Amino acid sequence: MRLFRINTEVFLIVVLIVFSFLSAGCGSSGSSGSGVSEVDSSSITPDTINILSTENLSSDYINPGDSSNVYATVYSANGNTIAGQSVLFTLDNPTLGFITSSAATDGSGVAAATFTARSRTGQVQITATAGTIENDQVFTINIIETAVAKSIELSASPQELIVRGTSTITATVKDAQGALVQNGTTVNFDVENTESGTISVSATTNGGVATATFQASVTPGIATIVASSGTASRTIPVTVSDAPATSIEFDSADPQIIALQGTAGAMISIIKFIVKDSNGDPLSGENVSIQMAGPNGGEYIDPSGDGTPDQIDVSTDAGGIAQVQLVSGTYAGPVTIRATINPSGIPITVQAPVVSIGGGMPSAKWFSLSAGTFNLPGFKYNDEQTLISAYLADRFGNYNVLDGTEVSFACEVGLALFSGEATNVQALVTDGTATVVARTQQPIYSGISAPEDVAPLAWETALQTYVFNTYGVSTGNPRDGVCDILVYTKGEEHYVDGNMNGMYDAGEFFIDTVEEPFIDYNGNGTYDDGTLPLGNPDPQEIYIDAIDDGVWTGKNGQWDSNKFIFGHMPILITGSPIVLFQTVDDGFSIPDGGSQTFKLLVCDRNLNTLTSGSKLSVSKTAGAGTLSGNKSYLYADTNAVGPDAVGQLGLIEYEFILSDSDSGDTDAAEITTVEAKVTWDGVVYTAIITGTVD
Repeated sequence: MRLFRINTEVFLIVVLIVFSFLSAGCGSSGSSGSGVSEVDSSSITPDTINILSTENLSSDYINPGDSSNVYATVYSANGNTIAGQSVLFTLDNPTLGFITSSAATDGSGVAAATFTARSRTGQVQITATAGTIENDQVFTINIIETAVAKSIELSASPQELIVRGTSTITATVKDAQGALVQNGTTVNFDVENTESGTISVSATTNGGVATATFQASVTPGIATIVASSGTASRTIPVTVSDAPATSIEFDSADPQIIALQGTAGAMISIIKFIVKDSNGDPLSGENVSIQMAGPNGGEYIDPSGDGTPDQIDVSTDAGGIAQVQLVSGTYAGPVTIRATINPSGIPITVQAPVVSIGGGMPSAKWFSLSAGTFNLPGFKYNDEQTLISAYLADRFGNYNVLDGTEVSFACEVGLALFSGEATNVQALVTDGTATVVARTQQPIYSGISAPEDVAPLAWETALQTYVFNTYGVSTGNPRDGVCDILVYTKGEEHYVDGNMNGMYDAGEFFIDTVEEPFIDYNGNGTYDDGTLPLGNPDPQEIYIDAIDDGVWTGKNGQWDSNKFIFGHMPILITGSPIVLFQTVDDGFSIPDGGSQTFKLLVCDRNLNTLTSGSKLSVSKTAGAGTLSGNKSYLYADTNAVGPDAVGQLGLIEYEFILSDSDSGDTDAAEITTVEAKVTWDGVVYTAIITGTVD
């Protein structure tokens, strides 16, 4: 514990303690029950306050959308807590969450605040300030998904192989609760000593399991395979030996991705192995035993019907080639093929790289969207660009849906889209992904709002009123700056295949989705026809008339195997900043030993946060006093809006404390100036507030 002493009267300790809670009633009163006596804050002055660094101050972890209680405890120099002390709470990155701005310490010297995480993961640092004193040890809240990978079990089959051979690396991935992670979780694979061989870079889980193929090089030795996902990683050694006098090698798999039975695309892959003698020449007439392991959806390599569809013996041809046909079934997943020869009674086995059975219909459950940039300065500039990507996978979580699947894009005014295709705004799927370019584009005709103006919600009206009363400025509402991009494609509704027969059966659970995609101007997730709310309706939303009956159609109550599945990507369209200090009549006047809190508004014309890379700095440029609080901020990229007035203010409003740093002096009051500077697109915007400090 470190103590920096200015004088011997009193000093302050600020300790942050966080308790996560998921529902009402999980909070704590914040009382430590330590038994130390309290000191009223009026008996101390900020210039006699120091910070003690405390031990065992650690990070806390919560989920997106959850909240945590945050407690700051204030002490005097002799260890007594201080009641009635005002404490200011600030965040270094309000795009990830928001917090109660300030609170006074209770009879136990504890000030309580509530931090609420937004929808994104990341790290947020919380600062507690009392007068000019801040907690001097960083306190961090980590926003994580509890379902991310926490442990990996790793196996190799085979774990010993010859040069140029292959081994299937199987990773079983579990979350923090020990449960298998959800299908589609990405697992990354690598080889530490790359001279030993190569491995497929990544795979997605199916039933908590992901597989990759290690391909040995011509260099014998120990290959260390690494699998990682989320915060978990595991290694396994694979022994690579010199080739024996007679060897078998994998030759080819064509194609390496085949489609499910009953869908479009190739459903047969030709797997070839080559057998060589001790001189490396092809060996004909050699018996090769071939075995298959797959997702058990009816796939086979032996068409004879003898009851062993996963095993077959073949002989090599004149070129030393032994080949089989892999025919797909109704389940998606990886298939491994192993071939064994038995020269001199010693079995030698090689494994082909994994052949994927996939290419099924895109599933609504796995439909996902992303953007390269979420906030574009479209109120100032045309042609500010971002990439919009759609990610597709089939019902098993495999993203090797058929290449060439069409994904369509549409948006409300304020953006325009480009795909590079000849007709419509469509992108063709490659490796489960379709991408277009979105650019800002404002209309030249007056009377056209871009994005569409929507009727303010109750919290937006309350926010506008607060901003006008506090800062004296009239603005639009935050959702007027949100531009919706609609992304849609043909796919199937998600269902639970209870009897594992590879098809939907009546009575099985499914998630019903609406029949016709629409551009969601007001972001409420529901199609609006322009009649609500009464008296000030939102605009009528555009929809895709898939049924061709002239009216928008919602859910039909039945499972659909081939329909439009769709999603929305909201992009913030913002402009140059408004920078205003809270209106203070006749300036401010801070008495000897006193302090005053100031509020600062930094936003665009719709009360939205600034674009990524913008910078805020606040400083005292003249006069007396000490300025405390979060005085600098670098804006991150976000499309966050709300979800209420408190959440929106967490993105655009800042608080600072100006304190008399020389109490007890007899000098006349000094004229003091506090200045806020915002750098946006290379231009500096300034706000100044002036008063006196005694």
